[in-house]
Amino acid sequence: MGCGHAGGFTELPLGDVTADAMQLLLEWIYGSVKASLTLSQAVALFQLAHKFDILELQLQCEQTLKASVAMETYHQLQDLADRFDCTALMQVGFQNLIIHHTFHTLLLCLFRSLV
Repeated sequence: MGCGHAGGFTELPLGDVTADAMQLLLEWIYGSVKASLTLSQAVALFQLAHKFDILELQLQCEQTLKASVAMETYHQLQDLADRFDCTALMQVGFQNLIIHHTFHTLLLCLFRSLV
C-alpha cells in the first residue's frame, strides 16, 4: 500500500508545471543536468526553483540568466526578475540596456559625423 488514502497514493497537484520542466528539475536533483542550458530551460528551472524554494538551483539559474541578457531577451528577463524579485537579474538587465543604448547613440553620432 502507498501513502495517502486507502489503497492509493496522494496526488501532488503541480498546476502549471510542464512535463519538460519537471524532467529538467529531476535531472538537476539527480545531478544529470547539462552544463549549458538554453534560455528557455534556465527560465523553466528558475521558476521551479522558486516554486519549490531550492536556493542552490535559483542561484545557478540566475547566473545562466544573467549571462543571457541581451537586447532580444531583455524584456522577458526583466519580467522574470520583477515577478521573482531578483535584484541581481534586474541590475544586469538594466546595465546591459544602458550599454546598448550608449553604444547605439555612439554609432549614431559617428554615422552622422561621417555624412
